[in-house]
Amino acid sequence: PAAIHIHHNTFGEGGRDPRNDRGRLYASIAGTPLPDIVWDGILDPAKAKEGMPPREDRIYIHDNGGATFANLDLRAHLDGDEDAKVSRDISLHAGELPPVKPVTIPDDS
Repeated sequence: PAAIHIHHNTFGEGGRDPRNDRGRLYASIAGTPLPDIVWDGILDPAKAKEGMPPREDRIYIHDNGGATFANLDLRAHLDGDEDAKVSRDISLHAGELPPVKPVTIPDDS
C-alpha cells in the first residue's frame, strides 16, 4: 500500500475469533483480539529508505479514538526471522496526507 490515510473512524468489538486463513495467521503473530488497524508491514524495497517509504507514500493514522494498531512485519515472519517483532507504535504513522479532491459524477439523465 502507498499513501494511505486512516482517520476519523470508530471501532467496535471484533477480532476475537478470526476464522479465515489470513485472520488466523495474523492472530498467530499479533494475538487476539486482533488490533483495530493491522498493517502487514511489507514495503516496496525499491522505494524504502532506512526501513521507511517516502513521506508521500506512507500510511498516516490519526483521530481514531482509542484504536489499537499493529505492524506485523509479515515478510520477516514468513521468512522465518526469529527476531521479527510486531510493532504497536502508532506514533510512527503520525501525520496526514492532503485531502483528496471530491469526485463528481455527472448526471447524464
